Amino acid sequence: MKNYKIRFKQIIGCTMMAAVLMSSQAYGGEWIEKEGSVWQYEEEGIAVTGWQEINGKWYYFNSQGDMETGWIKTSADSLWYYLDENGAWIEKPQITGKTAVYLLDNALKKADLYQNEEAELQYIVEYETSDYIKVTVRIEKSPDYFTGINTYQINRKSAVARPDVGDDLKLY
Repeated sequence: MKNYKIRFKQIIGCTMMAAVLMSSQAYGGEWIEKEGSVWQYEEEGIAVTGWQEINGKWYYFNSQGDMETGWIKTSADSLWYYLDENGAWIEKPQITGKTAVYLLDNALKKADLYQNEEAELQYIVEYETSDYIKVTVRIEKSPDYFTGINTYQINRKSAVARPDVGDDLKLY
């Protein structure tokens, strides 16, 4: 009877171990460095493209499979995304004069504000303090003639853009 109990425990233990091993993910891919410090991520020898989650972080690979860094605008939603120097997406980048412009552009798109203008929106950083950034949104009517649409005071800490006219916008 003792041998039966031991054998039964061994079978159960082996079955559980096999189930755990079979349910774990296989090694999905590998990072490959190309010429000029360009990185690709390959799965089964093929470079991935588009958004990919790798080890819990999101990366964007262009149509050639090259990893992007910096500010990118995707064709899928026409929004800006910030990818750090290692290519990982930063959901809430620190608000600077440069990032404020990209984040404000995204917020205006999401709110469907000024999307039917006859010219592309331009963003001018008027000033920056340790707490705020003032950004003017304008369009070019003719060469060297601009029309201001609205001015936003962006709070660096709360990521709220307060316009001269209209409702506040959350940048993220």
